[in-house]
Amino acid sequence: MGFPSPCSSRILKYLHTSLTVSTNLQALAEVLQWFSQFREECSDPVFWLQSEIALVEIFTNAVRHAHRNYPEETPIDIILNLQADRLELKVWDRGQPFDLMAYLQTLPDRIAPDREGGRGLKIIKEVSDQVSYTRHHDRNCFTMIRYFKS
Repeated sequence: MGFPSPCSSRILKYLHTSLTVSTNLQALAEVLQWFSQFREECSDPVFWLQSEIALVEIFTNAVRHAHRNYPEETPIDIILNLQADRLELKVWDRGQPFDLMAYLQTLPDRIAPDREGGRGLKIIKEVSDQVSYTRHHDRNCFTMIRYFKS
C-alpha cells in the first residue's frame, strides 16, 4: 500500500523525463529550470525544495569530482521519474566509480563548519529514503529516491 501522493491529479501515474547537459557548473541554471517545470505537480514545497537541493549537490559533484579531468563536452544525463508514491532522480556521469556507501559511513554525525567536502552528500543522505551510486558499463548512476509521506 503506497503513501498518498502530494502530486496533483494532473500528473499521470508515472512521469518520466530527462535532460542532458555539458560538464559545466554554468549548466546548473538549465538543470534547475528544467526541474522547476515539474514543481507545480507537487503540493509539498519543503519536499520539492529538499529534492532540488539534493539535485544541485548531485549535479555539482558530477561536475567537480566525477568529471574533474574530462572535457566540458562530456555529457551528464539527468532522469526524473515521478510516480504516485515517489520521486526518483538519476544522474549519470562517466567518471571513475567510487564506493558511495563506504564514503557515507566515514562522515561524522556533525560536519565541522571548516571541513571541506562531505556536506552535500550528507544532505542528500538525510533527505533521501534511498541513495546509490552504481557502475553500469562505462558510466555511473547516482540514484536518489524519496517517498511521498502522508
